[in-house]
Formats: sequence, C-alpha cells, structure tokens
Amino acid sequence: AVAKYRWAALLERRLELSEVRLVSPRIQLVRRQDGQWNVAGLFRKREADRPLALPFPVSLSADEIVIEDGTLTLNDLLRRRLVTVRAFHLRLRDFSPTTPFPFNLSFETDGNLTGKQVALKAEATGSLALASYRWPEAWLEAERIKLSAAGAAATASAVLRNFAAPSVDLKLKLPRLSS
Repeated sequence: AVAKYRWAALLERRLELSEVRLVSPRIQLVRRQDGQWNVAGLFRKREADRPLALPFPVSLSADEIVIEDGTLTLNDLLRRRLVTVRAFHLRLRDFSPTTPFPFNLSFETDGNLTGKQVALKAEATGSLALASYRWPEAWLEAERIKLSAAGAAATASAVLRNFAAPSVDLKLKLPRLSS
C-alpha cells in the first residue's frame, strides 16, 4: 500500500492525498443477519440535519485512489450468499466526498449461466457522487458497462440513485441469440 499526502493541508484539518494505491488487497464486505454491514462503523451519524461523517475530524480528498489486482469477497449472511470477485481493479480520480468524481472498475468472477459454471468479466466507467455521505442523495452513473461470459458480450449503462434505498435504471444491449 502506498499513500502520498500533503503536509500543509494537515495543519488545516484536511487530509489531501495525491495518491492512494493498494496492490493485491483482500477486501471482505459482510452483511450480518441484522442487516448491518461490517463497514458501517467507518461512518458515524451526526445530528439529524447534518450528513454522515468519517470517524475523524478532517476532510478527505485524493487526486487518485487505485486498487490493483484485488480480491473482494461479499458475504451476505442475511441472504446466505457468498460472492468472490477476482482481478478487482478500481481507479477513482479527484476523489471527494462532496463533489462527483470519475471511476473505472473491472473484475472477474464465476457464475452460473444456463446451468454451467462460467467465468464472468465486467468493466465499467462512469461517475460517482457520495453527497457528503448523505446516502439518500448519493448516486452512481455507469456510462459504459461491458459484460462478457462464455464467449458472449453485452453492453449496458446504468444509474443508481439513493444509496439508502437504491433505485437502478438499466439499459442493456444483448447480443443476438441463435438457436
């Protein structure tokens, strides 16, 4: 892991990073049976009229945040599902909790397609807005999504609104099916 920061900004209670790079991390996201995620403690609630905040009293921004060749495990104990994502790559540019920023994402995983186990690959580019951690106002727009499995490819675009109660608009373009 590499993190490069600007000293002068710390004096003003701002954590300004020029680069955060994680190489081959193993990330586990767990939703417990009570519906809470293991990462929920990273954000603390403030008064009702103020947004969620990080558990330290500084503002956070970064020119670039990169995860290279990670493994991401989603363990949903509530729904009894376990998904492991390999070759997880994520790049966030101009990261800010207050303004939208671009992202690039790609990963591979295994799935079941017409009863057969197949390797699935996904790539996406778009924009993300954390809305100062006010989750009902947060959104993600993937302008380009590419999915491939078993020699077939599909493209899509999607908008995810309201991280507290997600709503998704998806446009999917599938290849012509043959019999």
